[in-house]
Amino acid sequence: MEGAPSEITTAAPESHLDALALTGFILSFFTFIIGLVVSIIALVRVKKTANRGKGFAIAGICISLVLSLLATALAFPVVALLKENAQQHARIEKQIDVINRDINSLNNQIDHEYSQEALYDRPLSLCDDFIDTLNANTDTKSVGGGVGASSRDRERAKTNTKAYKNILKAGNDCFSKLDKEDLFSGDTTEKRELNSLKEAWKKAGKPALNAYIGAMDDLLAGRYAQFNHFVGKQDGYGNDINGFISKFEDFNSYLIEEKYSHESKYDILNTDLDTKKSQLHDLNDQLDTLL
Repeated sequence: MEGAPSEITTAAPESHLDALALTGFILSFFTFIIGLVVSIIALVRVKKTANRGKGFAIAGICISLVLSLLATALAFPVVALLKENAQQHARIEKQIDVINRDINSLNNQIDHEYSQEALYDRPLSLCDDFIDTLNANTDTKSVGGGVGASSRDRERAKTNTKAYKNILKAGNDCFSKLDKEDLFSGDTTEKRELNSLKEAWKKAGKPALNAYIGAMDDLLAGRYAQFNHFVGKQDGYGNDINGFISKFEDFNSYLIEEKYSHESKYDILNTDLDTKKSQLHDLNDQLDTLL
């Protein structure tokens, strides 16, 4: 109608997608805590500006919350597993410490048994030399006395004299070296047994051998009265020599037994050491398999 005012219309401002809402939505998949914070801020801003992106903001919030709950649910068994792993690790390390102490102790014991075993090598060697001399000179023959000893008796007397002198020399050498080298020291059974054996040599074995040697010399020199005097005491001298030899053999057997005892302990300890080393290897393997 002519002269009527025309209607004036204004266009609504154009809305656009809120970048913060989209950012919060994307972040919610990767860093849900940051995504949650950004999405909440975006939702508040969208409401004020009327921009698009409300759906992205709400989705970001929901995804962040769901992932937070899932992460919390998964954290408990993971923490429990890590705790159990740490406890098992501590238990194994404690076992390793104990085994290492055992290994050190076994090594010390092995060194001790080895040194103890070695102590018997030298005295046994000296005893073996004396026993070899005894065995090589035991075939002595009885000789007759009286005026006009036969040539056979005289030959036997020479042979016997040589054997007795060999034994006497071997005994003197043996005890001289045992004294000089001081192979057993301190108040030990070995030392006491050795001292007893030396006393038996000094008071019985050595005097009896000298008596036999003197008697053979008397026979060869024609001193028949002196020889016959010896014959009257011959059984006693023989008992002295046999008693000493028996005591010496007992001492030698004792040394062999003691040496064998230390050898056995040495072998047992080495077996125990191998077992401990195997256990240590297994425990270290267990440590390697822990998380």
